Order: sequence, then structure tokens, then C-alpha cells
Amino acid sequence: MMVSGGYDGQVILWELSDMSQKKTWSFDCLVRAVDINDDGTKMVVGLRDGTIYTVDCESGDKKVVMNSHSEGEVWGLHVDGDMVWTGGDDNKVMKWNPAGRCLDKQLIVTDRKEKQRKGRGAGT
Repeated sequence: MMVSGGYDGQVILWELSDMSQKKTWSFDCLVRAVDINDDGTKMVVGLRDGTIYTVDCESGDKKVVMNSHSEGEVWGLHVDGDMVWTGGDDNKVMKWNPAGRCLDKQLIVTDRKEKQRKGRGAGT
């Protein structure tokens, strides 16, 4: 299985064997980053407005975990057990505890002082 998200606010769970859409979820904002756990039961979705959701893939229930980084800054998400890792253009990697709705750990990616060229995002 694979999960994707896009400008239209749709997240799609794909069956890779035949490239069919198994499920879709709608959000009211551009989907910036998405990750699904290994067994395909839980997903984490980051939106342009900075909101991060967890999604129960079986029931479709969506829960706001928190708002993080700055608006439009979340570029990477990862589910690690019960924790959610985020990365953004603010030079930080953050580890969140959704159950406690709190930041567990924050790391600075680099201490370089050069600025990103305009129009260039993470990984470009």
C-alpha cells in the first residue's frame, strides 16, 4: 500500500498491486506531507495551514494532534510507534506526543547561516 496527498486536500490510499484507490479522505487544505504505519491502520497528515492530523484508516476518524512549525512549513512526517516526527523549513525536527498533545523533543537540523533561495523547498 501507498498513501498520497495533494493540492485538492485529498489523501488517497493506493493498492499497489493494481494501482486502485482503496480509500480517500478529504481535508479542507492542501496536503503537505503524509505517512502511514507499516500495517496500514494509522496515518498522519500535515496540511499547509500547519495542522497535523492522525487518522484511523479503518474507521476514517480524524483527530487534530496539534499545529506545529509555521503556516506552510511542515515538509516531512513520520509515525514512530505512538510518536509523530515532523520536519520543516524552520530548520527543526520535532518529536510530538499526540496522547499528551505536547512536544517531546526538538532538534536543530543545521547551524549554517545561509538562507534558502526563494522558491526552493525541502529536498530541492
